[in-house]
Amino acid sequence: MKKYISLFLGVLFCLTVSISAQDQQSIWNSKDESFLIQVIEKPGNTPDDIFKKNLACKRLAIIGTDAAIPALSAMLSDDLLNHNARTALEAIPGAGVDQTLIDSLSNLKGISLVGVIDTLAMRKAGAAVLPLSDLLSKTEDNNVRIAIYNAWGYIASAEAIDLLTAELKKDRDPDYKVNAALADAMLRAAAKLDSEGENSRAAELCAAVAQADLPKFSKNGALYNQLLYMRADAAEKLTSILAEGNDDDFEVALKTVREFSPECAEPIVKALLTICPALPAQRQAALIAALGDRTDNVSRKLVLPFVAEMVQKGEADVLAASIRALGHCGQIDPILAYDTLTALYAAEKEIPYDTLVEAIVALPEMIDPKPADSIAGKTPELLAALSDVQKKTLLAQIKVLELRRIVEAAPDLLAIANAEGVDTQVRDSAVAALSEIVTLEELNFLVSALEREEDEAKVDWYLRAACTRLPREECAASVVKMYEAADKAGKEKILSLLKQIGGPTALAAVAAAAGDSEMADKATEILGQWNTPEDAAPLAAACLKLAKSSSKYKTRAIRAYIRIPRQFDLPEDLRIKMARVAFDTATRPDDKQLIFEIFKRMITDNSVKAAMSYADQPEYSESACETAVFIAEKIKGTSPELRNAMQMVLETARSQELKDRASKVLERE
Repeated sequence: MKKYISLFLGVLFCLTVSISAQDQQSIWNSKDESFLIQVIEKPGNTPDDIFKKNLACKRLAIIGTDAAIPALSAMLSDDLLNHNARTALEAIPGAGVDQTLIDSLSNLKGISLVGVIDTLAMRKAGAAVLPLSDLLSKTEDNNVRIAIYNAWGYIASAEAIDLLTAELKKDRDPDYKVNAALADAMLRAAAKLDSEGENSRAAELCAAVAQADLPKFSKNGALYNQLLYMRADAAEKLTSILAEGNDDDFEVALKTVREFSPECAEPIVKALLTICPALPAQRQAALIAALGDRTDNVSRKLVLPFVAEMVQKGEADVLAASIRALGHCGQIDPILAYDTLTALYAAEKEIPYDTLVEAIVALPEMIDPKPADSIAGKTPELLAALSDVQKKTLLAQIKVLELRRIVEAAPDLLAIANAEGVDTQVRDSAVAALSEIVTLEELNFLVSALEREEDEAKVDWYLRAACTRLPREECAASVVKMYEAADKAGKEKILSLLKQIGGPTALAAVAAAAGDSEMADKATEILGQWNTPEDAAPLAAACLKLAKSSSKYKTRAIRAYIRIPRQFDLPEDLRIKMARVAFDTATRPDDKQLIFEIFKRMITDNSVKAAMSYADQPEYSESACETAVFIAEKIKGTSPELRNAMQMVLETARSQELKDRASKVLERE
């Protein structure tokens, strides 16, 4: 972080400069190198001077040549100018810059010195290797030591690597950051060697770091890179680590198993598969998982038959890992993978249900996900007497059908859902699958399955799952057709389904049913439970029409009407208007009283005024006053309208408590 302080200070100066935009542009757009050199050589260290010099340095980074080197090098000792001077020097090609930076090493210290070393690193200045070695022997500044290691790692010449290796053999520094920097430099040099084709030498450098007394994360990174740089020769070392290595090294080895080059796959995978059965179960599972994650065809061809065999005899963890690997490697031979996986349905062992589903769904879409013994073959008697293993198996089959969206399975799923005595979890799974796979043409299967569902929350969930995929109005129209063909019991159930679907078509069907003497009881109940706010207007019209009729359900209808402004998020003026209509339409005092609950849902002066408009009616006066005070207590401040209402409460209310509460409102500022 320290090496950026100069940049921060430069920005801070920029905040106080007064240089005009025209002067800034004259520097930034200049193509005259000599003019820019004059700017940075001009004496002065005011914020304006520093801003101009830094701006000129940035421009020289684009057009600068050797001619600018003397002027730029003179700025290196100034913490406020060092960063931008180095930015320009770093971009100027040629050995002249390198020598200038090397010459400055003996004259600088602290942040400026660290910055120059970093610039030499970025330029990969080979001539700096030995001068930096001399500096390292003299400095006691750990930031400088870290910068020198970093530079050697970037330069990565034979000399630089030898010096790093020599440092690695010395006693460790108490500062772990110095040790970590040394390791990072070695690994950076190794990466450069590997990119140049010297992978054996690169692996040797990593091995030296992995075996040295360095921070654990550095050693882990070194081992990881060593294994990758060894290419196919890593097979022996990998097998040794996986079989006998400590847990940290084991995890590093697994990472390389997933990532080594496909060109090296065959010898390494063969070696790993050979030792896998002899590993402890936990390590077997981890290795199989890593091999299964490889995406190259060479690895998959080798791994697939191995894991197909392991699922027959592996312990629980090994079984789960093998199943997942089958799903991944099944891209190579989906028939073998699928046959092996589906055979597990009948296996007498605890099969991880979610793992089995995950594996089958991972297979190519062309594979039919229905098991050999179709779920349609499960008789009600079998469904009612499932063992735990059979239950998990069936749940897995159903989930696969759901995830693959196999519409043709709808009849089978309905048979399961409607089977007498079927396990609740199995039934729920079948209905959930139906809700995810049915199209409009198969919607009747879902409706039939839901006819037996007594839990309204589940009905709501399943229908919403279907309706979020299907056009709601077409969905409702299909259900309405089923309603017309159903008997009384079926119609009652379908009315509940229409409530969950919502929308104009569903609402119109329920409203029409409210006029049918045979279905009115259920239909009016449903109107009072309608829960789609976008249907508020037609719902209110249907309820009001019924409330004004001679139907014996008009009381239920007016209450359903009142529920709309009470519970739906409607504009305030509309809610007040509906409350007044409800009051005028209702015939029972208890129903009229309900409008005051509507006013209480709106904490505004208008709702206070609306409530008090009924204060002159003796039967409702006390309710009006109580509602007005209730709302006023929740409003901050007092407007003239609010004060008038509270004064009316003092004059009208019979309850002393209400008068006292109104007085407290009036006392507020």
